[in-house]
Amino acid sequence: MPMLMSRGGDGAQFVLKQGITRIGRNPSNDWQISDSSISGTHCEVIVDSDTIRVRDLDSTNGTFIEEMRIREAFLHEGQTLRLGSCLFCFVPDSPRAQSKIKISERPAPSPPPAPPAPPPNVPLPPVAPGVMACANHPSYPAAFVCRKCGGYFCGACVNEQTIANRKLRFCRACGDECIALREPAQKRKRPATFFELLPGAFLYPFKRDGIILLVTGTIFFGILDTLLHGVYFGGFIVGGYVLIVQLFALGYLFAYMKAVAAVSAYGEEDMPKYPDFSNFYDDIMHPILLVFACFLVCFLPLAVYMYYVDYELPGWENIGFYALLGLGCCALPISLLAVFLHETVFALNPLILVLSVLRVPVEYIVICIILAILVAARLLMAWLLDKTKIIPVLPEALDEFVSLYLLCVEMRVIGLLFHTKRKSLGWSMS
Repeated sequence: MPMLMSRGGDGAQFVLKQGITRIGRNPSNDWQISDSSISGTHCEVIVDSDTIRVRDLDSTNGTFIEEMRIREAFLHEGQTLRLGSCLFCFVPDSPRAQSKIKISERPAPSPPPAPPAPPPNVPLPPVAPGVMACANHPSYPAAFVCRKCGGYFCGACVNEQTIANRKLRFCRACGDECIALREPAQKRKRPATFFELLPGAFLYPFKRDGIILLVTGTIFFGILDTLLHGVYFGGFIVGGYVLIVQLFALGYLFAYMKAVAAVSAYGEEDMPKYPDFSNFYDDIMHPILLVFACFLVCFLPLAVYMYYVDYELPGWENIGFYALLGLGCCALPISLLAVFLHETVFALNPLILVLSVLRVPVEYIVICIILAILVAARLLMAWLLDKTKIIPVLPEALDEFVSLYLLCVEMRVIGLLFHTKRKSLGWSMS
């Protein structure tokens, strides 16, 4: 039977059954993987008669084949499948001769066919100088070369087969694969730069289902905010449970921020769906701890300074306060990006973060300026809404909507930094 073998050192093996196999962190899946980078229902593997497909189920940290993020794609022999941070290698049936999943079976060698007959009374022109001739038909130019024996052949002297939706040619002499000599080079599209993608970040929350997600998020977080203010419901004071409700609201918001940053970092163009909720610690408390660790690392020097120095005095004391405050604010974006992608507080290594910023100084300065503008816009909007409370509930709803929109833009911007400057940052994501 075909299987997936874990490359994480534990040697775990997962046998692929015919049909659909669901993988995720929830016990209801066919395979349960207890890892914080795995979504509750992460993906499914579909085994048909002669193919294996992997379909992502809107996971937070993505499904990758050979480090390319996929929504649905075929899985071939020897390829690496990554779910979040968990790596697996696909192994087909053994022995190969009895395999029902045919991946790269080579044809048996066979003698070359007779050369195609030329039209009557028309002599064949000689092969042009500098063009290799077919080994079996010297009057015909070669179109393919064997990777193993190095023989040059025309189209009639190779076996052609379609395997896994790819048209392949094989040498009739040794059975190895042949490659085209004059295959037209495909022009590779230049990847977009950070500054080319940046303007789209402001429209990103409105793409496709984004507006629906913003509206539903506004209603959801608006209800939670209402509960936090002690509204009476069914004779009970909901405000008595303020801590639990506040933790849930905060953790779920941070989980969605993490999802937006992650899908942006790996090149997704659409807003992610709201994350599932199956485990209070993994889905709520873990994102809170990640963000809290970021603020602790970024603003701990400022807290120590405020404790030992009277920062309200005019002069150097006041300048030192604002300098440490600005330093903490500038360190926050790269810190959030690091913990959201690595899923651990150990990613907050100050030396690594500083070196990462120095590798992309221009882009990072622009990010800090944009985030400062977004924060200023958020404060201005809150002030304006507070001054224009004409229609009940409307100012609060607009405030929730604008806040969620700006958070999505901020997470999109820092995600684009990793997407366009991944090699420059030098972060290991295995």
